[in-house]
Amino acid sequence: MRHSLRQRIWNSNLTGFFIIGGILLFMLCACSSSLYSRQLGLFFRSLAPSCSIGVDTATVTVQAWSANRDCQEMLSGHGNFTEIDWTRYEADQVSAPNMTGAVVCEMDIAGRHVTIRDSPASNAGADLCYLLRHA
Repeated sequence: MRHSLRQRIWNSNLTGFFIIGGILLFMLCACSSSLYSRQLGLFFRSLAPSCSIGVDTATVTVQAWSANRDCQEMLSGHGNFTEIDWTRYEADQVSAPNMTGAVVCEMDIAGRHVTIRDSPASNAGADLCYLLRHA
């Protein structure tokens, strides 16, 4: 009888520890996710595929889970998430995006992260940034 009572007390204390531990773990995750939401967003964004199109000397890189389809739609002249007819600007597929060019602007459009890079001597990147911001 005594062994049974001791076992029940031990089991109830152990259950309490698990409940308190779970609550503390949940609170830690909730606090850290709000404190580090930007870093977590950047981490998960880095996992998403990307594609690039070229316009003059600038490179437009789209990062999203739908990136390949997005670039195909941008190059085809059909409706795309930017609502810009990229064929008017003679956009073409870029196999190796201009990663050495300066980042002219970055923005989030319709759940996609868009980065425009260009050489400092050209205004094409700045023009594209203006175009995307006012589309």
